[in-house]
Amino acid sequence: MAIALLILYGVIFFKKLIKKVGIMGNQDLFIVIVLTGFIFIIIYVIKHPTNKSSSSSSGKLMEADNVGMRCDTAIDGKAYFLSLFQKEPEPIIFYLFNNKDKAIQALAEVSCITIAEDSRKLISTDIIKFGVFPTVDEGDSPTWGTLLAGKNLSHDTWSEARKCFKKYGGIMRRENKPGNGKPIHQKN
Repeated sequence: MAIALLILYGVIFFKKLIKKVGIMGNQDLFIVIVLTGFIFIIIYVIKHPTNKSSSSSSGKLMEADNVGMRCDTAIDGKAYFLSLFQKEPEPIIFYLFNNKDKAIQALAEVSCITIAEDSRKLISTDIIKFGVFPTVDEGDSPTWGTLLAGKNLSHDTWSEARKCFKKYGGIMRRENKPGNGKPIHQKN
């Protein structure tokens, strides 16, 4: 509402200014509106910088820097795996952990994943699906699923994640290398 009032005042101001100069015609009103809108957009951008510009200058990443799709609830995890039945196989690496903290540590050690300074949640600098979410293994013991997936998942990131997940004691449940055909499933 405030921006609309500012634009209205700007239109009135420019209209009066153009009339004083003596160049106001029928089509000049359109030019006045466009100029006013442009000026207010510039003012808004200057007064409201994005988190990305402020975070990149400080070197710390914020929630707004997340470009991936986070799966951090059991429902998110189930929804992702259900969606796999409706599309072509995509690169994926999915491991189970007995401890949530180890699962988060393993995922955060992958180069494109970090913990946001403001929200303290995992974020991705790559356009991929990722996350740590609760799940139940065959033995009905609570476990934590750790996921990286998507068409944009590179082979280097996939390999790096595999090493990190193994390093923290993860148990492989599904792998599909980028550029591979069918996914590999492992059951104990």
